[in-house]
Amino acid sequence: MREVIVILIVIAVLIALTVIKYRRQIVTLIGFYKQVQAIRSGLKNDPGRSTTNRPLDGIQLVKCEHCGKWVLPNQSTTSTGKVICSDCVSIVKV
Repeated sequence: MREVIVILIVIAVLIALTVIKYRRQIVTLIGFYKQVQAIRSGLKNDPGRSTTNRPLDGIQLVKCEHCGKWVLPNQSTTSTGKVICSDCVSIVKV
């Protein structure tokens, strides 16, 4: 019985020394766990959260047939069905 008590005391001392040595990491881990729990509970309680994945409305772009650059349609010139950006208009003889 005495040996069991000595072994338990040695284990308790080892655990205490480990906790003292790694206390900063343990505190950080506890704080991280609390933050994750707060985020999870916030997501569960948020009625305005949208769960549907709808595509985002983007900007329509056109590709210049000369240089391959993507530009807005109002910054391009269409002549004879070819889309040419405003930078290439002076280069390309249409």
